[in-house]
Amino acid sequence: MLLYVVLVESALELVPQQLWGERCVLSSAKNKGKHPSQILLDRSLHHTAMLKLKDGLRRGRPDLVHQAVLTVTGTPAYLRGEVKLYIHTYTNLVIEVVEGTRLPKSYFRFQGLMEKVLSGQEEEKLIRVEKIGFKELIDRIGAETVIGFSRRGVLMKPEEWVSKYVREKSVLAIGGFPRGGFSQEVLKRLHAVVSIHEMPLESHVVLARVIYDYERFRRQISPL
Repeated sequence: MLLYVVLVESALELVPQQLWGERCVLSSAKNKGKHPSQILLDRSLHHTAMLKLKDGLRRGRPDLVHQAVLTVTGTPAYLRGEVKLYIHTYTNLVIEVVEGTRLPKSYFRFQGLMEKVLSGQEEEKLIRVEKIGFKELIDRIGAETVIGFSRRGVLMKPEEWVSKYVREKSVLAIGGFPRGGFSQEVLKRLHAVVSIHEMPLESHVVLARVIYDYERFRRQISPL
């Protein structure tokens, strides 16, 4: 059984052309010795410029994505080859992380790697990038169930959602954005939306909990 984990509509993207001429963008690009098109959109650096963007409050958080990726790739299930990770971005790119790959723990190294890969400067054997949407990714996986996790979902205990929805090919969809909920395009592809706590939780916390729930379920049906 392979579990597919997808960070959905993740706040990871290169600076859009609309903002290339903004002062804060030009400044951060100059500091890196790069063109504005080759650096990541980052709210901590480009907040003023991002006020002009559609859905600006949901974008420009590569640090959040990095934190979520480290959480997934540090779990026993991932290290045993039981979890496959994809990063679906706000701009409808899908970053496939090859099984067993451990991405940089340093945020600055992660940032540099994503800038190179997303701008096409470097062929990365362990990370594949493709221009496809969430629907196309789900179709390609051939998922039996797609479970979204959101505070707006149905509150369920671990044993409830795992036993009810996890199948031979299941996708766990967790938002890779800082606020708000899934778009309608994503919601249409979900078989269920589950809440695991009354409080709003950050993406990396949700990931840690749901993967642990999955691991515990696997131990129950296939004890070591």
